[in-house]
Amino acid sequence: MANRGNNREFQLALIAVALLAFVVRVQVCHELLSLDPGVASPSAVTDMATYKTLSGRILDNTYEGAYYYQPFYYAVFLPVARALFGRGNPWGPMLLQCVLGSLTALLAGLSAYELRRSGLAGIAAALLVAFSSILILYTPYLLIATLQTFWMALLLHLCVCVAKRRIQKRSSSLWDRCVDWARVGLILGFAILTRGNAWLLLPGIVLAELTLERPQMSAPGGSKAPWLGKSNLLPLVALLLLVLIPQLPFAIRNTMITGHPALASTAGDTVLGLGNTPEAPPGGRDPGTGPGPMEYPETLKAWTADTTTPLRKRVLDWALSEPAAFAELQFRKLLLFWDYREIPNNVAVESQGLASRTLRSIGLFPMVKSPGGRPVLKNNLVPTSFVTLALALAAFIFGVTRLCAGFLRRGLSATLTRRFPELLTLYFTAALWFGVAAFYVLSRFRAPAIPVFAVMGGCFAADFATVAIKRRWRAATRMILSLAVSLFVVYSGYDIYRFLLERKIARVVRPNGTLAKLNGHTIIMRDNGPMSFGGWRLRALRVGDKITKRFAVPSKWKSNTEAEFSFDIFWGSPGVAKVRVNGIERVITTSPSKHPGRVVCAVPIPLPSDGTVTIEVESTPPGAHLALDLQRSYGRTMWNSQPTNAELVSRLKLTRESRTPAPSPLPKSGQ
Repeated sequence: MANRGNNREFQLALIAVALLAFVVRVQVCHELLSLDPGVASPSAVTDMATYKTLSGRILDNTYEGAYYYQPFYYAVFLPVARALFGRGNPWGPMLLQCVLGSLTALLAGLSAYELRRSGLAGIAAALLVAFSSILILYTPYLLIATLQTFWMALLLHLCVCVAKRRIQKRSSSLWDRCVDWARVGLILGFAILTRGNAWLLLPGIVLAELTLERPQMSAPGGSKAPWLGKSNLLPLVALLLLVLIPQLPFAIRNTMITGHPALASTAGDTVLGLGNTPEAPPGGRDPGTGPGPMEYPETLKAWTADTTTPLRKRVLDWALSEPAAFAELQFRKLLLFWDYREIPNNVAVESQGLASRTLRSIGLFPMVKSPGGRPVLKNNLVPTSFVTLALALAAFIFGVTRLCAGFLRRGLSATLTRRFPELLTLYFTAALWFGVAAFYVLSRFRAPAIPVFAVMGGCFAADFATVAIKRRWRAATRMILSLAVSLFVVYSGYDIYRFLLERKIARVVRPNGTLAKLNGHTIIMRDNGPMSFGGWRLRALRVGDKITKRFAVPSKWKSNTEAEFSFDIFWGSPGVAKVRVNGIERVITTSPSKHPGRVVCAVPIPLPSDGTVTIEVESTPPGAHLALDLQRSYGRTMWNSQPTNAELVSRLKLTRESRTPAPSPLPKSGQ
């Protein structure tokens, strides 16, 4: 009776948290609808506007062409929301997304409770979702993050419940088991249709089904039963069919339009290329820079323009040609994924987030205010994601070490039997981590992992309370150490790598700088890293300055080659600069705008035999600067004959033919 009473108290508390999550989201929607025009009428350059336009065409039955983005959000969810509430009513999608946010908190709480049978774990997980600053912020906007977050919470809950039932050997018919896995497959299919990296969850779920439903009886003669049998083969078929069936209408249309086999979205190559070219930054934009476009590397533009070679093959070829550089970029993305700051794109906590009084009060801390009372963005702006990420990574570290210890003590089979639901949550965490980092890191790409992380964090909090009450000091010490490592990684790990180690590692993995092959006859060389998450610092230009930049030109490109040297001038006021580049005079006129800006100066030059280019400043307007990258140091940049301990932000393009393909329009960021 006591347990039943405790369970009822937990249910009531969980419902209260879910209702509170709904109320908070509705309030933030109300505030931002009046404060941010982008809620009802998003800017044409955002994905929000794209989804709104596409959903309108779906409603009008005028949609043409293939499905470029993953289609569920704009082809199913938004048309339904807009049809039910009126096409011009922004509250339709907002209210449904508020409901999804509330259900996500509820499902996270139920999953944590199922894993630990602890009300503390369940309520902690639900609270982490309910008051997640980034999940609240995305609720008013036409972005797929809210829907995908719900799918992740529901999928994890279904998997945990099925695993618990099988481990506890609750009796169920073969039909019931097929239905259980069909539900899992259907939700996974919807998740894949919403964002393609959910495919990475499929291998772990298939392995879970094969393990949990494997034949239990021995074969005649005392031999073990085969791994596959009717007990797990039929549920597996149900699982895979329900994963694929939602994809088929969209995949068939794309196949018919493109003329070759295609999946439900055709944007996969472009999204992969955004974070996997030699020049790519690990994330979309620097935290704190507000909403805006991401950095599109020149390599990506060239690779996208050349339709003769699939972009994924370009990425693979680069990875095979420079495995160390490719691995270093993947490491940066994996590390950046756990950084506590939110990487903006269409929406940013430092702009739209600070506009909402409710979100400022419950989702961002600590706040610094100016004497006039207006919030001021500083580096100490910490979204509540910090708590969730820190607890989740600590739980992941502790869980992996505990499983490894279990394997050593009890063997693989016994450990899986006891810990399979926990193993599922660890797999979900790893799959979502690698699924984002394999492409590139954005806040709205990481957001769907929050409910999984909240479940991990809630369980970790409950486990720590248990070991502390029972005075199991050894386990408590391991948990504290896991949390300490997690806090270090989440709060300062990426910055320590970026500012202390990256330049040293770059010299090892890229001793000749970045060499990117644009096409069969053009390469571009640079010693600086990308601007996003880079170490670019401005240095003022003075009349008489002499900047020397040397490139490590490969020997096979030193003959029959045309060269173009380009660099960026950052200016603070309109004017004219006159420079000589290897003796060639160039006059640079800055924009007449009164606002500071950036001008790219490109100069065709004879290719110097030693790869050295010299810039001599003859005149310059006030406030003109060049950029030096402090995160790269090859010793190949000199300023007035003095070493800079950094590298000039510049490029050397080498072409073996006089004509190059025309550039294509910038690809869209998509999912």
